[in-house]
Amino acid sequence: MEALLTILAMALVTFAIRFGPVLLLSRDLPPLVSRWLHYVPVAIFAALVVPGLLLTGQEAGIGPGLCAGLAGLFVAWRTHNTLLVIVVGIATYWLFRIAGA
Repeated sequence: MEALLTILAMALVTFAIRFGPVLLLSRDLPPLVSRWLHYVPVAIFAALVVPGLLLTGQEAGIGPGLCAGLAGLFVAWRTHNTLLVIVVGIATYWLFRIAGA
């Protein structure tokens, strides 16, 4: 019986965590909150990508990741072609890795 109650309690908590934002966001948000939420995806993307570009091992520096990121950024800016950005980024990364950068 205790295991069943534990499972039901965990299900209730999981449901509340997932349904809470839906309930809160179903009504109109204040303009300040809407503007703030607009930048959340960009901030999360930057937090995930930038450390991988700047860190070489345990220290920050110019490495193949940063060079590939800059090459990909340039290609994205000029062509807006996602597949080309991926190909150029991977090729640049491996060229710098082979060159020993």
